[in-house]
Amino acid sequence: MKLTVPAFVGRIAFSALAALIGAVFALPLLWFLFAPFNARAEPWPRHA
Repeated sequence: MKLTVPAFVGRIAFSALAALIGAVFALPLLWFLFAPFNARAEPWPRHA
């Protein structure tokens, strides 16, 4: 199957968009890996 240039560009654009959306959802999940091991973590601030 031979892709035309517009089809190839569209496929690349779709892949980049899917990767960006995936990163938006995946990067905050990395917090769960590092937060429990953070020795400098502070408790949630209380407003007096």
